[in-house]
Amino acid sequence: LDIAVDPLECTTSVAYGRPNAMSVIAFGPKGTLYKAIDSYMEKIAVGPEAKNVIDLDASPKENIENVARALGKDVREMTVAILDRERHANLMGEIRKAGARVQIFTDGDIAFGIAPCLAQSPIDILMGIGGSTEAVLCAAALKCMGGEILARWKPKDDQHRERLARAGFIDFKTVFAADDLARGSDVAFIATGVIGGPLLDGTVFARDHVITHSVVMSTEPRTIRFIKTK
Repeated sequence: LDIAVDPLECTTSVAYGRPNAMSVIAFGPKGTLYKAIDSYMEKIAVGPEAKNVIDLDASPKENIENVARALGKDVREMTVAILDRERHANLMGEIRKAGARVQIFTDGDIAFGIAPCLAQSPIDILMGIGGSTEAVLCAAALKCMGGEILARWKPKDDQHRERLARAGFIDFKTVFAADDLARGSDVAFIATGVIGGPLLDGTVFARDHVITHSVVMSTEPRTIRFIKTK
């Protein structure tokens, strides 16, 4: 098997009592998951209705307008999720200038990358730069849910560029889709909430029991199960 795991997605959120922390694993047959060295990737993620209209080389305004058209929304009704980082200051400005809303979150772009696939979610698009491992985990979930993620390497400094070069990654222009990051037709994704977020409720410690909320999804069979366990 290939396995991608984040035992505690959003460690900082747990440390500071912020929302959106979970334990995550994705897996598939050997050769399924892209071997992502620990670095950063530029990303855009959407739900099934907009999977064919996004382009990493397009401007934020163009992507927002194209996704809005695919969703049957006005641009003013669009909500773009983005990590609260200084590097995203210009991107936030472009999104707001385009007329869309920005929802900022402090950590954990896996759940916010999946959120556009959820009917009850206000998030329409994820944009910005985040972790490469998270891109692979998000791709596995989006494969199960019919959404799409586009990503490409975006090392933040020379140290990251050297780390990637040592592992044989020297092309920072190639764009990876969900099918490149999680290949084949037999992919699974499982997550359990630690502190509640847009995807899962957090773990509850009662006097004589613990309640957990998990999602188990796969492409074969094509199912998504939300499981509450006492």
